[in-house]
Amino acid sequence: MAVYAAGILYAGLHSRITWIARQAAEPGIFCLRWFLRSQFRSRMLITALLLWAGLDTAADTGLGAAIVVVLTGVAGLELLAKVLRVRFGIRLPNESDRDSPE
Repeated sequence: MAVYAAGILYAGLHSRITWIARQAAEPGIFCLRWFLRSQFRSRMLITALLLWAGLDTAADTGLGAAIVVVLTGVAGLELLAKVLRVRFGIRLPNESDRDSPE
């Protein structure tokens, strides 16, 4: 009986904590989806992140390491953007979509 009660207590607390975490993450996910809906916005975000990472790395370890960080970061962040678009079901508009009458 005590094990059953502990299981119910755990399930209740776990679901409440999960709900609180989802509510706290909702504005961040909304912002991320907004960035991913536009190729321009996502590329500008990636560029800003890589510029910051490159400058920080150059200040700490030198220009060679900064170049490596930026080059590997470009591929990794572009891949991450593609994966997140698929995960969130975001489809970028194609050139053919813009030309078609609505």
